[in-house]
Amino acid sequence: MELFTSEEIESIFKNKFKKKLFFNEIKINSRLKSNNSLFIPIKGKKFDGHDFIHEAFKNGATASLVNYDYYKKYLNKTEFDDFLIPVEDTLKSLQLLAKYSRMRSKLKKMICITGSNGKTTLKDWLNQVLKKYFITYATQGNFNNQIGLPLSLSRMPKNTEVCILEVGTNQPGEIEFLTSISSPDISIVTNIGDAHIGNFKNRKNIAIEKSKIFSSLEKGLAIIPYDNFYEVLINEAKKNKNRILSFGDSNKSDASILNISSNQCESNYKVELKILGKKIKFDWNYFGVHWATNILIILIIAKELNLLFNDVLKQISKLKPEIGRGSLHKTKINGKDIVIIDDSYNANPNSMKNSLLNFLNLKIKNQRKICVLGDMLELGKKMEFYHKEISLILNESDIDFVITVGKESKIISENLTSSIKSKHFPDTKRLYNFLNKNLIKNDLVLFKGSNSVKLWEICKILTCGS
Repeated sequence: MELFTSEEIESIFKNKFKKKLFFNEIKINSRLKSNNSLFIPIKGKKFDGHDFIHEAFKNGATASLVNYDYYKKYLNKTEFDDFLIPVEDTLKSLQLLAKYSRMRSKLKKMICITGSNGKTTLKDWLNQVLKKYFITYATQGNFNNQIGLPLSLSRMPKNTEVCILEVGTNQPGEIEFLTSISSPDISIVTNIGDAHIGNFKNRKNIAIEKSKIFSSLEKGLAIIPYDNFYEVLINEAKKNKNRILSFGDSNKSDASILNISSNQCESNYKVELKILGKKIKFDWNYFGVHWATNILIILIIAKELNLLFNDVLKQISKLKPEIGRGSLHKTKINGKDIVIIDDSYNANPNSMKNSLLNFLNLKIKNQRKICVLGDMLELGKKMEFYHKEISLILNESDIDFVITVGKESKIISENLTSSIKSKHFPDTKRLYNFLNKNLIKNDLVLFKGSNSVKLWEICKILTCGS
């Protein structure tokens, strides 16, 4: 599908090609094989994309943006001279391309999502539900930063009706900037937690940063969690005459969780919700109760888009967690039947606590509960505090075995009571062999930790073929 013509690229960057071209893809990875693509070389801390322009053309690029200094240095020295567009800064040019993509679109709704936890799952689930009714487009993976979001938006097909973008941050000011590019019609904050708190000093500052997703929202819909920082969020959302809807556990919120009850089995729940005064009941078959807030948000948006709840609930019943985000696997390890809950895709204090509490609340018989926990990172001076907090939760639980992996998670194992069996590994190198030897039939094992600890690699090995 054609994304851009050479005429459009020329109008954006005020330079001309010597022949007419069209582009089906925007790429920043020179190794990506993609014919008729526009390559945008980004200069990073450890590499410069300009060094790989030849490779990009070899792998199907039709043309490339280049910084002026590169263009002047290599002009008349390559066979690609006629297919280079010089610009002041390629990253800013990618962001400009994204703005143009948004400006020319005839979207019915642009939905932007931020929050400390749950952004990617909500984005994916919304996309799965709404694509039945609209031509949708969503952020690929978690491309949500100053490179990823503009790249995602620049790749949005022209015929998209509903676009769903994830907006991330680990530094103050990022969300307001990214929101100015995406110009949302619906802005969502999933929650306010402690992710990246080392860069923000405290949770209030995180809330202020997250609230900036409403800074470019004008006469749109702001969807806000009803929690401790509700006032911070609502004050920002009110500035541009937006409608505001809240969600959460409180019966004061516009959409609320009335009741979630688990059956005496692995992960079966009966759910009762209230959405704008309407009560809804359904069954859910996957691990964890934190997903219920995602379903509240999906149903709020369904109402906004005039979709029928009963029809949308049929789509919701088909949803399931992605691998690494609470997915449940029955597998065999050394001939023994084991149940693994793979929640290994990243961790911060809130997601770690939620995952553990969901796990510890599971009502099971004749099964050991074992958790394998990795480091939580980017916590600054509060690193020790948050890891000790996890120990306190475990010390008051019925956990059978705690395994910690990494440098910081050792704090967890060192603060467990003597009644809890535990083991620490500095990395994952010997973890698989230990689990292979020490797990017994019917063990229930939770994996949770930051990506850099690479618990997901162990989960992949253990669940292979499950």
